[in-house]
Amino acid sequence: ASLASSAMPSSGGVKLGSGSSGATTDTDSGTASGAESDFAKVELPPAPAADSADATRIMFQMPDVPAGAEKKLTRYFNKSDLVEVVFKFVEETSRTYSAGRGFDIKGGFPPKSLRGKLKSTIADADLC
Repeated sequence: ASLASSAMPSSGGVKLGSGSSGATTDTDSGTASGAESDFAKVELPPAPAADSADATRIMFQMPDVPAGAEKKLTRYFNKSDLVEVVFKFVEETSRTYSAGRGFDIKGGFPPKSLRGKLKSTIADADLC
């Protein structure tokens, strides 16, 4: 099973969701069931105010969600936040229906994994 997403520039941020510009959140890689989360030590900071100069909006479209779960999510991040914070947000948000399944987020076209950019800022990873 996989969660598809794409990184497409949009006004004030990036859309991570299904589409041809392709980012894929791959749930078959990463943490095995029962293992400590890849992002257990990453702190998810509070979302900045939408009008903050450092804020960028990232929209997520989460396929493969069970009935009743939110398929589209929007969250503001600081452009200076690390990419690992985005991974932490996806992990926390999908925990109730994908516990124990690892994932990867891919962005751009052709889609490339963002795992190699975990310590890059959101701005440096071109996610805003």
